Amino acid sequence: MKDLKKPRNKKWTIDQRLNIVKRFLAGETMIKISLENNLNPSLISFWAKKYLESGISGLELNKGRPIMKSKINNNNNKSTKVSNNSDSQDQSNSSLSVYEELKLLREEIKLLKKENEVLKKVKSLGRDLWLKSTKARKNKKNL
Repeated sequence: MKDLKKPRNKKWTIDQRLNIVKRFLAGETMIKISLENNLNPSLISFWAKKYLESGISGLELNKGRPIMKSKINNNNNKSTKVSNNSDSQDQSNSSLSVYEELKLLREEIKLLKKENEVLKKVKSLGRDLWLKSTKARKNKKNL
């Protein structure tokens, strides 16, 4: 039972990892290597896979969360492609469209200001009606 316990949080150097991986790739069994070195067999296969994919650099200690460069680069590439297409089409009309958009926004502001004035007027009329009705009720009660 003692042989099955594995140490927790042991740091393996690159040389130790490389030695274990080379023994595994040379033909030694994973179980034999794991029992001799007191480590999990799946760790050996993981290291071997990393070694085969990227060489010794794959056996380096990677601390923390991996940087997600690929997603950031893909998003930037997509946005630049879209902007390049729109720039080529709209470059000649860019000043005209900005002017038209500004004109439309100013018209919208005027309409919203008018609507705001109307709502304020309705609110004041409603308040006046409410005050008149409450005064009339008070007068009836007093009589």
